[in-house]
Amino acid sequence: MKHPLIVVLVSLALLLLSRVAQALDTYTDRSQWEANTKGLLFIEDLESEIVGMWGTPYSTNAGFGVETPGFGVIIQVQDNGLVNGSRDINLKDVGNRFFFSFPDARAEIAFGFDWATGTESWMLKVGQETIALPGGANGFVGIVDDAGELAGFELTSIAVLQDGLDIDDLSYNPSLILFADRSEWEGMIETPDVESFEQDAIGVHQTPYSTTGGCSVQSLGSANDVEISAPGAIDGSRELKLHDQGNELAIGFPGGAVQAGFGFDWKTGIQVWTLKIRQEQITLAGQSDGFFGVVDQTGLLDSFLLNPATINHDAVNIDNLAYSGQTVPTRPVTWGGLKWRYRD
Repeated sequence: MKHPLIVVLVSLALLLLSRVAQALDTYTDRSQWEANTKGLLFIEDLESEIVGMWGTPYSTNAGFGVETPGFGVIIQVQDNGLVNGSRDINLKDVGNRFFFSFPDARAEIAFGFDWATGTESWMLKVGQETIALPGGANGFVGIVDDAGELAGFELTSIAVLQDGLDIDDLSYNPSLILFADRSEWEGMIETPDVESFEQDAIGVHQTPYSTTGGCSVQSLGSANDVEISAPGAIDGSRELKLHDQGNELAIGFPGGAVQAGFGFDWKTGIQVWTLKIRQEQITLAGQSDGFFGVVDQTGLLDSFLLNPATINHDAVNIDNLAYSGQTVPTRPVTWGGLKWRYRD
């Protein structure tokens, strides 16, 4: 059974239509598109979809969402499709439009797909860009946005009678990839530097604070307590303890340098904390511990934010803050080849 889209249609439509004009690079050759995307590529080949007729909203097993405004439309999953003879999806919008969102509703740095049309032409709309898919033709279309802000795309046709549009091998390149396991994160990052806080003076300090290794802690409000504690709550070593005083705290990297990824071990008291990275908000549950890591394929991470959900003078402990300016290129051939690494 298919599940409804997580993303509300109106929100996606506003994202698609309200984005400011930007430079999007368009490709009609898959190999050229792949050469100009970043290191990580997911491909939804649709082979795990169940053949049959399905109504919108529809979600593929890899998490692509398909929505239509106004009323539901039938989508056909078929074998021996027009694109390359394998399983694909046939779309007939019958005066409606198809909105596609990416897995986990995350922004992408690139996407593309193979396509084939019947007698009628179709249009691909991405932000302010419109790309024609001529009738009675087939090919590939790919988009690259170096800002990593692609929210989704729209497919539509003005024809009344439709043979439909077949699409296959939906490929995409996420801007941010999140990890809950340090070894998995390290598998995508070039040799990281690590701030262990072992050289910092034990005791309570005030923001703005700079670690011996050059990482910074800034309060976006009034001055905030920053403690170097030992033995620490995570593994007994010296670590950074950030106190909840109602302020959002920004943690930056040495020299203000941008990074392609960072990660750290964490442990909370009773308080829930929120970690913010660009458009992402990640919850660090109260009375919990673990690892959090992120890879940003735009390579533009210069800091991250931490703030408590409520004010009750609790704290979050951080240790082994690792960061790197380079990723390890990874190019799986199917979604299943890397699905286990893509973490909420």
